[in-house]
Amino acid sequence: LLLYTCYTIVFFFLKGFGARIGVGNPGFFFTIATITMIIIRLGGAAFFDRVNKVKATALSLAGLGLCNIGLGHAQGEILFFILSVLFGIGWGIVMPILTALMFDISLPRFRGLNVNLALVMLQAGFFFGPFLGGLFLAHSGYVILFYCCALLSFLSAVLTWKVSEPVKCER
Repeated sequence: LLLYTCYTIVFFFLKGFGARIGVGNPGFFFTIATITMIIIRLGGAAFFDRVNKVKATALSLAGLGLCNIGLGHAQGEILFFILSVLFGIGWGIVMPILTALMFDISLPRFRGLNVNLALVMLQAGFFFGPFLGGLFLAHSGYVILFYCCALLSFLSAVLTWKVSEPVKCER
């Protein structure tokens, strides 16, 4: 939920932010990020099957937190578009691995349910991101908005470690 909330905040408020810092075509951010995500997913598919999913998820979330801090301080097109590549790398790694991690850490009888609930979190993020982002933006500005995204990303990284610990349960 926290990942997708942050993603949608960037998605919904980037155009206004880009215009504010003088970027001629802020929408190009998502073109670059999407191309980067596709390259990461195509090129990293075999790697994603072998990697420690908890570590990769947590590191990607932490990296996205740093990207959000950077975005809050971006001035002009160069840093703005460099950050689009970095966001694309982070999103390209974390989104497929997070779904696989959800499947891996779930008990077999709950795997289908938990993967479906993860999709519900994506949809909830598309509600909470614009709603909460609009509230933060109206009261504090873009820097604080992106700092809040960073905080949520770092919290997600910590929670990834916590919820991924092996659980002893009765079968």
